Amino acid sequence: MSTEALLDVVPPPAEPFEAFTGPWEALEAELRTTLPQDFKNFVRLYGSGHFMDFFGVYIPRTRNPNTRFETEGALICQTF
Repeated sequence: MSTEALLDVVPPPAEPFEAFTGPWEALEAELRTTLPQDFKNFVRLYGSGHFMDFFGVYIPRTRNPNTRFETEGALICQTF
């Protein structure tokens, strides 16, 4: 689903919690990959949180180690 389609179905919060707006270059260099633009749009517009108490959203550079994209993303990749 594109960001535009998601906006039609689930409007973002007026003040997203821990939204990340960049810069992305250092993070992508650290991860050694370019992240999809839809992900970048999502974390900017929606910030951190959960959808339906199930789908967790991890945010780059957050101070919370439990929702930090850099560490949790690696753990999820290892799981799958």
